[in-house]
Amino acid sequence: MGCVIASGGTIETALLPGRVLFLRADFGVDVRLALSPGALEFMTLTAARAVTGREVYHQNAQFDASGAPMHLALAQADALVVYPATARILAECAAGSVTCPVTRLVAFTPFDRVAIAPAVHPQMDPRPYRRHLERLAELGCAVLGGEDLHADWGAVKGWLVARLGLVRSEAGGSGAGSAGADVVRLDQ
Repeated sequence: MGCVIASGGTIETALLPGRVLFLRADFGVDVRLALSPGALEFMTLTAARAVTGREVYHQNAQFDASGAPMHLALAQADALVVYPATARILAECAAGSVTCPVTRLVAFTPFDRVAIAPAVHPQMDPRPYRRHLERLAELGCAVLGGEDLHADWGAVKGWLVARLGLVRSEAGGSGAGSAGADVVRLDQ
C-alpha cells in the first residue's frame, strides 16, 4: 500500500507538500497523509490532496469513499512516519492516548511499521520527551533523529527508502503513484 505520513503542527509541516511531491516523483511510491488539527494551521487540505492525489485523513474526514474508517484502512500501510512529531503527539502516543487522526493512526498501526520523527522545540526541556521516545522505542517504533530530539527530512526519507526498499526512478518517477517526470527539481 505504500506509506502514510502523519503530521503534527510545526513550521516544518508547511514544507510537507513539496517533500511528498518529490518522494512520489523520485520513487513512484504511493503516499497518503494524515493531518492533526495543528498541521492544518500550516498547510491546506487542497495542497495535501493535490500532492497525494488521494483523500486526506483529518479530523473532519473519518471515513473513506466506501464508508470504512480511514484509520483502519491507513493502518494497513507498509510504513507510517509521524513527521513532524510534536511534543503533544509524542506524549499522547507514548501514553496510548487517542485525541486526533495522527494519534489514532499510531494506535491502530503495528508498531514495527511506525517511525517517529520528533520535532521538539529546542527551548523545551527535553527530559520528558526523551522518556516518551524511549517508551515508543520499547513498543517497537523506530525513533529517528538524535539527542536534540529533532529528526530532519533526510532521516525520514532515508528510513522510508530502507523500509520500503525504494529505488530512485531513472525517469523521475514512472510508477503508478508517480507525480511525473516533468517535475522541476528544487530540493537538490
